[in-house]
Amino acid sequence: MENLRLSWLLEEAAALMEIKGENPFKVRAFQNASRAVSSLPQSYRQMLQNGQLAKVQGIGKGLLSQIEKYAVNGTLPALAELQQEIPEGVVEFLNIPNVGPKMARLFYEQLGVTTVEELEDAARARKVRELKGLGGKTEMGLLRGIERMRQRSGRTSTAIARPLAEEVREMLQALPFVETCTIAGSLRRQRDTVKDLDFLVISHEPAKVIEVFVSLPAVKEITARGTSKASVVFRAGLNGDVRVLNQEQYGCGLHYFTGSQAHNIRMRQVAKDNGYVLNEYSLTHGETHNAVPIADEHELYAALDLPYIEPELREDRGEIEAAQKGALPKRLEVQHIRGDLHMHTVYSDGVNTVAEMAEAARSKGRTYIAICDHSRSLKVANGMSAEKLLRQVEEVRTLAAQLDFPILAGVECDILADGSLDYDDELLAQLDIVVASIHSGFQQEEHQLTRRLLRAIAHPHVHIIGHPTGRMLGQREPYPVDMESVIAAAKQHRKILEINATPERLDLNETYAALCRENAVPVAINTDAHRTDQLDYMDLGVAYARRAWLEPQHVANAWPLQDLLAYIGK
Repeated sequence: MENLRLSWLLEEAAALMEIKGENPFKVRAFQNASRAVSSLPQSYRQMLQNGQLAKVQGIGKGLLSQIEKYAVNGTLPALAELQQEIPEGVVEFLNIPNVGPKMARLFYEQLGVTTVEELEDAARARKVRELKGLGGKTEMGLLRGIERMRQRSGRTSTAIARPLAEEVREMLQALPFVETCTIAGSLRRQRDTVKDLDFLVISHEPAKVIEVFVSLPAVKEITARGTSKASVVFRAGLNGDVRVLNQEQYGCGLHYFTGSQAHNIRMRQVAKDNGYVLNEYSLTHGETHNAVPIADEHELYAALDLPYIEPELREDRGEIEAAQKGALPKRLEVQHIRGDLHMHTVYSDGVNTVAEMAEAARSKGRTYIAICDHSRSLKVANGMSAEKLLRQVEEVRTLAAQLDFPILAGVECDILADGSLDYDDELLAQLDIVVASIHSGFQQEEHQLTRRLLRAIAHPHVHIIGHPTGRMLGQREPYPVDMESVIAAAKQHRKILEINATPERLDLNETYAALCRENAVPVAINTDAHRTDQLDYMDLGVAYARRAWLEPQHVANAWPLQDLLAYIGK
């Protein structure tokens, strides 16, 4: 948990730096350090003592000094200095859709507001439109954004929830009196956002489990405490619940507390139809009330004459009927993924070289990859000039031959405001694969954004549309776009739409991914990795794709390379 706490502080410092207008490279250094610390294999204190922390990628000398001082006195010097300059509440402005660091700083400096409530009052008093570069449209959009932020409050992206849940689970699992600890709830069902974290524990000493749980350093407040269950509020803002069960209760308990509620209701009806009574802890015969031995969820489904239904499918969207007919989708596994078609290197805003990304991807079982750094218009991400891109293409092809490992020379090419692309056709034609994405102009109307995507899809040198709706979970709403038209155009032009596995994105969402499946439009599950450890995002992308009932044949980068190249006409 101390790693997670330090990671949060580094991330907060990065956010404050953005608001202050610090050098983007310094901001990125703190963001990279935050990610590195959150994934350390052991306590950062231990790694400091044995000298291993200095060798961790993403932690340079400056960040190492910051962490050393934090280890001594519990204060991160850079963060403490920033907090003296910028009130804590200003960071919350970044949670409002379409409010970035520059706009947050403008509100703070020009309006003198330090909370979302004060900002809302200023907007309602028509003060925002008076700021240079803004206007009435921005002011109304700000008010709508604040309202949307409040509507979604209480839900947290998996990018924040998953590391915290894993840390808590590991700490409970390590206790000598705990047999098993499992994460349940919507996080187990791989939803993109969660309302709370649920933990189920098997133990014969529930009081000890409860005592440890409520005393975790991540706990901010205890809201309920009993002999076998407790509820808390974590410092990250999430609610958390733990329930301690015995082995006989565990199978039914895990099913019940995994949910969804709608799936559980249907399962109770299936049980009733089969002469049983199903509740949160047991399955009993309806007439004799004798309990049916249920060791795990597989035995529960088998007792009701059903094949096992994966947690990702349990939303009452036809999964029970499909199970009864033997028509559940084939489970998509990470092992099915052959390639990763979207990753970045030091040529733009990545941390690692082409060779390092290739070797790391091969070590994870990929049999081909595509290097797709940013194009020239995205200056904040060090987008490549045409000359720089050509140098990278040459390096990629030379390295692929040396490694005897297929590396596609590609680019993540910006779709400009009018729908044109960031490079000319002659240059794009020299590439093996082109991912086209929108990175700016989110304020356009739906018909304009849709037209941009449709024009890119129709372009002969575009193969994949990256993160098609532009959402950033907990930070930015999807931009308005007619996705049915986009999917229809992708089918017409034989293009691929991306499920971006970055935890903050997970875009396409499951609804649109399912629509792709229904319309025979292939998707590519890509990590959009900016460093080698982010290649592990593939696990999350695959799990999320299961919610859309995707099977290996629906995923373009699960195909053999020759089949992929044939589909895109290369």
